[in-house]
Amino acid sequence: MKFLKSSLFIAIAIILMLSCQKEYSLEDAGGTALGTLKSDTFGDCLPSSVNGIYKADSTLGTGNYIEVQINLTVAGSYSIVSDTINGYYFRGAGIIATPGLNTVKLLGNGKPITAGTNDFIISFGGSKCFVTVTVVGAATSIAQFTVGGSPGICTGAIAAGTYTQGVALNSSNTLTISVNVTATGAYTLGAASTNGMFFVSAGTFVTTGPQTVTLNGSGTPSSSGIIPVTAGSIGGTCTFIITVLPPVSTVAVYTLGGAPNNCTGVVLSGTYQAGLPASVSNTAKFDVTVTTIGTYTITTTSVNGISFSGAGSFTATGPQQVTLTASGTPIVAGPFNYPSTGNASACTFSITYTAAAPPAVFTLQGAPGVCTAAVVAGTYAASSPLTSANTVTIQANVTTMGSYTVTTTAINGMTFSATGVFTGTGAQPIVLTGSGTPTAAGTNTFTPGSGSTCTFDIVVTGAATNFITCKINGVFTTFNANAVGTLDNTAGFPILSIDGETIAGADPSISVGFAKTTGGNIAAGTYTVNQLLTGIALGAYYLDASSLEFLAESAVTTQTPPFTIVISSITATRVIGTFFGPLKDNAGAGPGLKTITEGIFNVPIQ
Repeated sequence: MKFLKSSLFIAIAIILMLSCQKEYSLEDAGGTALGTLKSDTFGDCLPSSVNGIYKADSTLGTGNYIEVQINLTVAGSYSIVSDTINGYYFRGAGIIATPGLNTVKLLGNGKPITAGTNDFIISFGGSKCFVTVTVVGAATSIAQFTVGGSPGICTGAIAAGTYTQGVALNSSNTLTISVNVTATGAYTLGAASTNGMFFVSAGTFVTTGPQTVTLNGSGTPSSSGIIPVTAGSIGGTCTFIITVLPPVSTVAVYTLGGAPNNCTGVVLSGTYQAGLPASVSNTAKFDVTVTTIGTYTITTTSVNGISFSGAGSFTATGPQQVTLTASGTPIVAGPFNYPSTGNASACTFSITYTAAAPPAVFTLQGAPGVCTAAVVAGTYAASSPLTSANTVTIQANVTTMGSYTVTTTAINGMTFSATGVFTGTGAQPIVLTGSGTPTAAGTNTFTPGSGSTCTFDIVVTGAATNFITCKINGVFTTFNANAVGTLDNTAGFPILSIDGETIAGADPSISVGFAKTTGGNIAAGTYTVNQLLTGIALGAYYLDASSLEFLAESAVTTQTPPFTIVISSITATRVIGTFFGPLKDNAGAGPGLKTITEGIFNVPIQ
């Protein structure tokens, strides 16, 4: 059968790739790694990223880990163990093949006993640094939420600040992403790249519904270019891109137009309205005069909840314009001045914010009964996560224009919501987007809105078995013929492959999978083609109707964005998860491209 051939192909390809890589790593590593942990003047690990929620009397899992950086003088194998405090500790081991700055992950072990703040000592060689972990009480509720765009590109992600190779991130380097909260409580969100950058946020959601979270950056980018960063938590993962500037030895010399008074040549773009979050369309341009080319960073103070920043390189001298991008959410209406500073030069520009859009007045068509002409899109099966394709369109009769938010309560693990502004009166559609994962089959009745409400039904089928689905260049495709997972340990480490065909014995067909050369069991988690040096060798293969192959494979060089496989559940008999990313023809060199999005698999393991 063809799927067995493709499984064998991915397994052999990964084993060969791994055997070469292991030989390279071990030979080049030269034994035991030598180096020091990065830390600041106070002894705190710099940077450090604490991931997961630490709850008293709850055993730590795969989502509980910390990441620190070590500066290696000699590559090789390493083992790092923290001290044990309050019933738990952190440990990490592996092989690093390249000297210099490297990021290592230390997994949490044990069970926190009591709530409070714990300061761990991380030791490597003769160096030490400290990491602080906060444990919440056993009775603390844990938030339930989904990450916008999961499992693909983050929706509405805003990366603020300047990113330059070799320059440590600071307080201006933040990441804002969208989440949809279905249950309030404590949360943690982490994001990391293979390029030495971390982003972390932890706190408490006090309301449900769509909202944004700002993660604070740390670390030092090790290379320049288009760098993918993966953000996520229990609510799934998504990917966004950060552009890291190359190192420049020259800092530009320039003056801001109009300094030290009002900026000249000011051009504002975007909508500035109280309560309306800024986006990439909110920019301010003004004049600068450059006398020496080089890098620049221009920022404003934060006023009325909004700040502006811009960074880059001036490649020519003389008069020109610079663009600053806004971040944050304006608090109130009115005029506000923004002092801008760059290269010891300063000027000021003004923005007048309009009043927040008043709440719209509308009724849902069909209220108080069944929603009129409701259109349900997407497929709904028990244990299958909803995606952006899962929507319900309902109709509203708008009598007064303005802002609106329409949500449903969570039923059977699913929630539907929409937020926007009605810019006209009369009949208007509202597109509710689903989130969550249905837990059981059956008919579920949802009631969107408040005051004026109507109902619509979502029919969830029984847990689908033996299926692989995805969008290929935007076209929904099923590979449900001979859909199966294979778990092989004959190489001395586990190799997982997941295979399916559109028609039994014929192309198009697909294979995705990876090997874990460090041994042990394959667990739930996120795996990418860029984790080869940490013991993960991943491959993805799509054969079109003419048997033309498109692939992505782990290699020493990184791929942008990375092909990613997310295992949400794996047992001895079944594996469930998602996959997404680019595949290229010509042995992965291109130029032919197939982009996979919204991939989902639920297959038995043989």
